[in-house]
Amino acid sequence: VGLAAAPELAVFEGEVRTRELERALRDRGREVADLLRENVTLRTELGEHCPGSDFLQYERVCRGLREWVSRTVPAGASMLVVSKGDGALLRMGDRVTGHFPQGPDGVYAGHHPADSERAIRHLEELCDGGARYLLVPETMLWWLDHYQGFALHLSRHARLVAQNPGVGIVYELYPGTLRPSGTSRLFSDQRLESQIQPCT
Repeated sequence: VGLAAAPELAVFEGEVRTRELERALRDRGREVADLLRENVTLRTELGEHCPGSDFLQYERVCRGLREWVSRTVPAGASMLVVSKGDGALLRMGDRVTGHFPQGPDGVYAGHHPADSERAIRHLEELCDGGARYLLVPETMLWWLDHYQGFALHLSRHARLVAQNPGVGIVYELYPGTLRPSGTSRLFSDQRLESQIQPCT
């Protein structure tokens, strides 16, 4: 009798435990929803009292960037975003986004490339892996000045889709299509840099 009842008790206890876990999950879900509502309320109040706060200005920049990208980059497109690991810059609606630069696991690499050659090589790898657009937000436009060879490479091997002052630049990437026969798209920094006119 004890052996016959034990499996039934195990099933019963399992069902009770499942119901307890489901109830706890619902309770946590309600708590999260309450916290999100409170967050929205506090952000609204902050906006009313501190309209010039850095946080709200950055929120407005991100919102403007998302709206612009939604009109510029096709839905479902794979897009890289030049960033310092900010996840807010990856929330671009129904586009598949990733950091640039990124590590092998797809998360922000934690550092910028050492030079234009490495930036170009990394971009080519990600482009060959499926990335079709590159977004350079306004806050990251310094990249195009700092990595001049990278900027020249983009001007030669990518299509400028849109540029919006105060928002950013979007390039369309072409995997392998612009490589001269039998060679890589990658040019050495020395060759690229020699073709860049110094600013005076």
